[in-house]
Amino acid sequence: MSKLTVYEEHLNTDWVDANGHLNEGYYLVPFANANWHCCNLLDVGEAYTQRTGCAFYTVESHLCYLREIQAPALLRVTPIVLSVDEKRWRGGAVMMVDGVERATFETVAVHVDIRAGRTVPMPDDVRAKLRSNLAHQEPAWVGRRISLGRQ
Repeated sequence: MSKLTVYEEHLNTDWVDANGHLNEGYYLVPFANANWHCCNLLDVGEAYTQRTGCAFYTVESHLCYLREIQAPALLRVTPIVLSVDEKRWRGGAVMMVDGVERATFETVAVHVDIRAGRTVPMPDDVRAKLRSNLAHQEPAWVGRRISLGRQ
């Protein structure tokens, strides 16, 4: 059974731009905070790093802005695990406000030995834990690319 739960954060009014909505750069902040939340739920967060000297580093991400967000707002971010291999995991998340999808986020993280400064295979138990939380089905927005044409 998945350990992943919704992460909630109130919109910080300092993130609102001159147009009265959440500035594009600040959409990433709650997704990053939700990613930490997700890592801690999966026991691969801060305590894991302190215990093992290893961590997950984000190497790629894709953020889609679907609808504007105005203050005040409670941002609800639902994380998902999409795939896992020996050294990487691909995750995603959906940001909702008032039951409406506002943004999606897809990311790839690599397992890094911080002391050695290089990627290393993750332990079998960590890989198994991530795999046990895999999404049953990938959302339609996963794997999108930037294009002016059809996706």
